[in-house]
Amino acid sequence: MEIYWRDHFICPSEADYKTMIRKKTGGLFTLVVRLMQLFSSYKEDFSTLITNLGLYFQIRDDYCNLCLSEVNILRQRPKEIEVKRHCVQLLEKFGSFEYTRRALEEWDAKTRIEIERLGGNPLLKKILDSLKNWN
Repeated sequence: MEIYWRDHFICPSEADYKTMIRKKTGGLFTLVVRLMQLFSSYKEDFSTLITNLGLYFQIRDDYCNLCLSEVNILRQRPKEIEVKRHCVQLLEKFGSFEYTRRALEEWDAKTRIEIERLGGNPLLKKILDSLKNWN
């Protein structure tokens, strides 16, 4: 879906973006969990954790592609690095990056709460810790 948006110059709403993430990244995470549950007697509902992880991971990945490595922004368009840098500056100026950082903090917290609700998982929390290099 995001390729369609990119190729047709469509800016999705935040709700559309989150729906796309739930179907794309969340779908892959769901597949992994359900495959593991096929061979396990543990049938806990992980849907909230999967949704939270999918949203956190994808938003973080998109943010890092823009913010942490300017040359990744708009990979195909435009070609000029100066235009790309200008776009990054505009995103910063208008608060988009700050908004995204706050959202990432919220998804990180929600995910950790859900991990604890499910009984805790030190390794998964270490993975979340390692993903916090965006701040």
